[in-house]
Amino acid sequence: MPKRTGKGEAGTPAEGAGKSPKRKTSAKEPTARSIDLALSAPDAKTVAVVGEFNGWNVESHPLQRKDSETWHICLQLPPGTYQYKFVIDGTRWEDDADNPNRTMNEFGTSNSILEVR
Repeated sequence: MPKRTGKGEAGTPAEGAGKSPKRKTSAKEPTARSIDLALSAPDAKTVAVVGEFNGWNVESHPLQRKDSETWHICLQLPPGTYQYKFVIDGTRWEDDADNPNRTMNEFGTSNSILEVR
């Protein structure tokens, strides 16, 4: 078995040989963005938003009643593309009527698409 010498191919020093790994300081971590979502559901008792950002967990992101008709939430999400739906009263799954961006899901219905930049 060959002995490791700290040299890379063709006798050049192996990358990082003898050095401890360093984290690049020039790369910025993605920062979260504030995303406001609202739903008109005057007869609802509860509304939640579920999606790829919370593992489709109905209890994770409840909306707050803003007035007699509107429910609201402000999400903090890193840049990316997320599928989501609203869940009304724990049983009724609805697309975001204010967002025309949709994709079909495995259940034969659609999910709304949220693009965070």
